[in-house]
Amino acid sequence: MTGFTITPSHIDYSKIIDEVTVEKLIKGECIILRSFAVELAPIKDGQLKNSIMWKTAKEKGGLNEARGKTPHNEEITEPQEKEGYVGSNLEYAGPVEYGIKDKPNYPRQPYLRPAIDYSKKVRE
Repeated sequence: MTGFTITPSHIDYSKIIDEVTVEKLIKGECIILRSFAVELAPIKDGQLKNSIMWKTAKEKGGLNEARGKTPHNEEITEPQEKEGYVGSNLEYAGPVEYGIKDKPNYPRQPYLRPAIDYSKKVRE
């Protein structure tokens, strides 16, 4: 699995706002990051775009919301309370994001990291 865990940074929001609001903030960030990643993911048959999912400790979404071939299953990392996860369960998702060192014809085509970078830039 290739993806990133989303946390509410180093601030303990539970001391400022209630847990329901924290969960909504994390879910919102996951949905935004997923939409950026889907836009940036390279297209061959659409399976990678369709496999990019988001999940919090209480909800999940994104599977098969993009057009293209349906991924074979929907198992992704289980986030803890006050965490979210955005990523793909496809075997080739990691090599697409990071490339394969010894195979020059398999270059990096990052889509998750640029989505995070863009999200940070938009908020500045």
